[in-house]
This record gives sequence, C-alpha cells and structure tokens, in this order.
Amino acid sequence: LANDVGLPEALRKTDKNNVNPRLGVAWRPFGDNKTVIRGGVGSYTVPLYGSVNYSLVATVTSDVPVFFNQTTPNGFAITFPNVFPAALRAIPGAGSQDFRRANQFDLSDPKTIQWSFTVERDLGGNMGLRVSYIGNKSDNIIVSPDLNQIQPNTTGYAALINTRPFPDWNVVASRDNGAHSRYDGLQTELTRRLSKGLTLDASYTLARQLSDAAGAVPGNFPAENGPSLLNTFRGTQDDYGPMPFTRRHRFVGTFLYELPFGRGRTFGGSMGRGLDVLAGGWDVAGIVLFQSGPFLTPFFSGGDPSGTGANVRGFTSNTRPDQVADGSLSDPTVTRYFDRAAFVIPANNIGRFGNAAVGSLIGPNTKVFSMTLGKSFTVVGTSRVRFEAAFSNLFNVENLGFPNRNVRSSQFGLITDTQTVDQAAPRTVQFSLRYTF
Repeated sequence: LANDVGLPEALRKTDKNNVNPRLGVAWRPFGDNKTVIRGGVGSYTVPLYGSVNYSLVATVTSDVPVFFNQTTPNGFAITFPNVFPAALRAIPGAGSQDFRRANQFDLSDPKTIQWSFTVERDLGGNMGLRVSYIGNKSDNIIVSPDLNQIQPNTTGYAALINTRPFPDWNVVASRDNGAHSRYDGLQTELTRRLSKGLTLDASYTLARQLSDAAGAVPGNFPAENGPSLLNTFRGTQDDYGPMPFTRRHRFVGTFLYELPFGRGRTFGGSMGRGLDVLAGGWDVAGIVLFQSGPFLTPFFSGGDPSGTGANVRGFTSNTRPDQVADGSLSDPTVTRYFDRAAFVIPANNIGRFGNAAVGSLIGPNTKVFSMTLGKSFTVVGTSRVRFEAAFSNLFNVENLGFPNRNVRSSQFGLITDTQTVDQAAPRTVQFSLRYTF
C-alpha cells in the first residue's frame, strides 16, 4: 500500500539534504593577547523522533479498527480507494470522528542556522569584557494543520459543513513543515577572575525571538507535533510574533567574596583558633536578576468570527480578539494589569479572524536578589564541616505572575499568583551543615 501512494516501506522519504557546513574564525587584530575577535556560522539539522515518527508504529497491535464489508448486486459496498462512499454518510456519527495524525509525504527535518560575532577584551586587573551578537534561524519546524476546513465565510459553519474537503471526517490532522523561528541577541558580559577573594560575573542580554511555531495563542514552545491544530486558512504567518519565554531585557550578576577576616586572610591572620571559629573564614555569594516581563497574547474562546467552526471542531479553540487600543496601563495593579477596553470580541461569522497580534501585551517583570553566607571549619586532616545559610529572594520582592488574558472573562487582567522560577518566589531561608572527609 505504501508504494501505491508513492511512499517507501518506511512511510517516509529519505531527507538527503542534511548537509551541515560550519565555519569559525578567530583573529587577534593587535597582535597581542588583549583583544580577540571571533565569529562563526553553522548549519544544524534537528532530528525528528518521538511522536512524529515513532507514533506511526506505536499502535499496530493495540489499536486495530475493524471494518465489515459486504457484497451487493453491484459489487462490494466499500471499494479502495473510496472507502467512504456517499451512502455511508447516513450512518449516525459519520463525519464526527477525527483522523489524527498523518505525516506530510515529503516531510523534511527542521534546520537551524546559527551565527555569532564576538569581541573580547582583557581590561587588566583580572577583568575581561565580552560583547557578542548571537543569532539563529530555524525553518521547516513541524506544525499540525487541520486539512478538513472550510474557507472563512459570513454564512456560518453549520450551513457549510458538507463543503468540507473530507465530509466523512471531522478533523483531519497532519504533521507538516511550515513554521519558522528567528532569534537575535546582543550579549554583554563583564567578568572578574578570583583575585583578593573576589570573583564576579555580570551579563546583560537584549534579545528578540520571533516565531510562528506556537500557534495563535503561544504559551510554551511546542513539541514535535507543533501547535495544536492550526487553522490552515489563517496560515502560520499570521501567528508570527514574539515568544513569551524570551525576555527583551535580562541582567544577571553573580559574585563570590571571601571576607578578609580570619587566619590566612588579610585581617586577623594571627587570631587565635577559638576566635577564628567565630569570626574568620566566612564567605558570601549572591545572584542578582532583573528582567523585563514576558510577551503575552490576549485570547477568547467560544466564538467563531471566521465561520470556520473553530469553536466546535477542536482546533485552536482559543483565538485572538480585535485590538482597538494599546492594552497596557501606565499604573497597572494586581486587579487590573491590562486595559480591558482595548479589546473587543468579534461577532460570529464575519469572515475573518481577530486582529490582535501575538505578543501584544507585556507581563510583570522579575527582580530577585539571593544570597548565601557560608563558613568552612577544618576538623582534622582534610575533613571539614561546611555551614551555609541560603536566602532566596532575600528582600522578599513580590514578583507577580501572569495576568489573566481571556478577554471574555470577568477576571481579565487579574493576577492571582506569583512567579516561582529563577528564585522569584516569596523569600525562603535554608540552613545546612555538611561534613566532608
């Protein structure tokens, strides 16, 4: 059967275009070790495993549908390739079942091109500065279109349901190449190697990541199946916008400082052992994080402005509204972080989708300072006891979570939780005592 439709026995044509050249260059423009310029570009293939390939053979024994055929005076009732003749459409339930999922006949592996340009300078005093431009571009990312849709219209899905390309099925989903992603980032890093008990690293990133691989209402970056059942007539290009997990601005600073008090250090090098146990040998480490808020997308559910049945067919039931104003507020609060009046839910069956863009809202930023105070005690020989007091989010800054983005909800713009990643949750204190030997 595979040969009958032009496929090999493996059900997937071999992708013979996975050639990945790479080039890297380093240059010392002044002939010394103070300044180095580096650059590079490379092509990478993203292999497809998991649900794209393995699921095609995962149910050969556990899910075997059975069909009964019968002869009639005119021959068999069901004949290949038309195994769903018009007469069968009178059967209750016909046209309500989904066909999920097939793979595109000429499916190819997604490909990523990465490039970078870096200038690095030794500033002296164990200090170094690095400035980099980092970029990458991915194509042929997997999406899951619904192939059994009707065109946007002003008549309504119920009246045009029999004009579907495959009226014997509801959703006909496939895995196709079709989405793209582009990342551009300016990264600046200042480092100090350990000297006089102090080491530090401070970095700032100005970044932008645009993609249409996450569907009409992006959340997390999708897995191999792609976003949940794209609307084919909307097209991935209409979902192209900033991704919520890449912040525009991000600063991270870390440091470790060995306090200069105690035996073997700058001050109190001759203090007695008893006093050294209390006052000497302490160190403090910390991390500072400041980042702008995530790009968020307003949405609503339960409507069908395009007339394509989005609210009943199961594909992209969340869709974007019309946006008539900015949506952000000059003084946002926990109960009203966005401007509800900036969004309007389009009427049903107007033959188009909402015009609000992906990533048109920006959520709360993140501010974190965490610190660890520690001291090591030598017991005997090489055995040591290490005491630490770790303060996560030391100043207990309230980092607000994601606001509600459902414009149909009375809680639109309401924040009901706080952030938990990057130690942004409410302050915690942890004490530890470790013995090594």
